[in-house]
Amino acid sequence: ITYENSPLNLPDDAFECGPVPGAALLEAPVRSADGECHLTDLLGTHWTILVFSADAWLDPQLDERLRQLQGKSPPLRTVVIAATGRPDGDAYRVLIIDHRRRAAALHGADSGAVYLIRPDGHVAGRWLRQDDPALLEQMRKLPTTLAVEAQGPIGKGMLMNELDASER
Repeated sequence: ITYENSPLNLPDDAFECGPVPGAALLEAPVRSADGECHLTDLLGTHWTILVFSADAWLDPQLDERLRQLQGKSPPLRTVVIAATGRPDGDAYRVLIIDHRRRAAALHGADSGAVYLIRPDGHVAGRWLRQDDPALLEQMRKLPTTLAVEAQGPIGKGMLMNELDASER
């Protein structure tokens, strides 16, 4: 199911492949600090930022903004997807390894690409570069853009009052 016209979809960049805003995140094997898992295992009742980076580097402006959003409402978790390194993380940020680059290939994500994932596992937006002015602007507006209200079950336990009738 793809919710192409959802009010939760954000303007995004044109990727060669991968799920568009409103589509479900694709499944891909990765390695976390707990061992082998799937990319969707890292989702939850929070919004998730996926940052694809060959060496776990984050743009300083994006990194600062994501750290400012940690522990705020709505809940947000940053998942850095690197080709190499040692998996690590905490409640707000996790580094996972995409050693076969399968997740990156499926999502059309070169190093620097960013995906914003809704609590129900659907893509809200995606950008080709971490330093993209449009992405940085969305991160500044994030708390109001992602305002959610837990009113009942949808996806992974959240009902978002911004969803249109076709998604309820």
